[in-house]
Amino acid sequence: MLWPFWQHTRSLHALTYVVVIATALNAGASRQPTPQDSLASIEARRDFLRLEAVARERVGRDPRDDVAWWYLARTTADDPQKRDALIPRVQQCTRDLPRSPRCHHALGLLYAAIVTSDGLTSGLRYASRIKESFTKALVLEPSNFEMRRDLVQFYLQAPRLVGGSTDQAVALAEELRAVSSARGAILRADIHAYAKEWEQALDELNRVVTDGDADLARLLAQAHYALGTAMIRAHELRRAQVLFERVSARSPNDASFQLGLGRVMLERGALPQAIIALEKAVALDAMGGAHYRLGLAYAALGRSDKAIVALEQFLVYRPSGDHATHARAMLVELRRGAR
Repeated sequence: MLWPFWQHTRSLHALTYVVVIATALNAGASRQPTPQDSLASIEARRDFLRLEAVARERVGRDPRDDVAWWYLARTTADDPQKRDALIPRVQQCTRDLPRSPRCHHALGLLYAAIVTSDGLTSGLRYASRIKESFTKALVLEPSNFEMRRDLVQFYLQAPRLVGGSTDQAVALAEELRAVSSARGAILRADIHAYAKEWEQALDELNRVVTDGDADLARLLAQAHYALGTAMIRAHELRRAQVLFERVSARSPNDASFQLGLGRVMLERGALPQAIIALEKAVALDAMGGAHYRLGLAYAALGRSDKAIVALEQFLVYRPSGDHATHARAMLVELRRGAR
C-alpha cells in the first residue's frame, strides 16, 4: 500500500485506493478456512460497499473482532467523517487486543489516511503514531507482506526529522529477501521506484518468478502497476507506456494494466487510445475504478453524455474520496452544459 504521506497527491492504493488484500507469506492453496475468508472474498470481488456493511455488522456483534476492524479501516479510511468516528473504536481495539497485529495496523492506516488528505502539518503530528502502529503490527506478524510494505513506505516518505530513513526501508526489504527472495525483490522495486531508479526497479521485478504462486502473482501485478503509476507521476510517460503495453500484452485480462495504459494515454492526450484501454478495464473489472478516468477521457473528447454515464457509475461503487469529490463537481458542470 503506497501513500505519499507528506504530499497532497494520492498515489496508487490509491493502487486501487486504500484497499488491498493482505495475505501472510506462508499462505497456501491448502490453507484451512479462517474467520476472515468471507470478508476477503467480498474484497476480492471489489464490492467495497458490501465489505463495509458486513464488517460493521460483525463489530456490532463482537467489538473484539480485530479482522473486521482491520477491513473496516481499510475500506473507510479515505472518508474523513467515517475515519474520525472509527479511530477511537480502533484505538480501543488496540487496548482490548494488544497482541493483535490487525488492530495496530488498522490504526496506522487511519492515521496515515489523515496525513494523506491533510498534508504536512498532520504529517508532523501523526508521524510517530503511524510508525509506532505499523512497527507493532509487523513485530506481531513479521510474515505479513502488506504490513511490512506499509512500514517501508513510511520510512521512505516520512522526513528524516520525524523518523524517515531510506536505510531502514532497505533493511526491511533485505530482511524479507532472506526469507522470500521474490517478495524481497518486490519491496526493493518499491524503494527504487520511490527514488526514480526505473531500470533498477524493473530489474528487481524481472527477477521474480511466480511458479504458480497466485499470491505472489498478485503482488507482482500490483508492483508493476505501482511502478507504472510512479512513472506517470514523474511525467515519465513514455517509460510508463512501454511498461503497461508490455505487461498488458502478457496479461491481457488484468484490468489494472488496461487502467494503467489508459491513464498514460490520457496524460499524453491520446484520447481515442485512452478510451479503448479504459473501456477494456471496465469490461474486465466493473468496480476497479476505471470509470473515473473514462469519464475524464470522454469529457475531454466532448462526449458529455458518455462522460456523465461513466462518472455516475464510478460514484455508485466509489462514493467517497478525492476522485469522488472531483467526479461530483464534473457532473455538475457536464449536466449544466447539457441543458
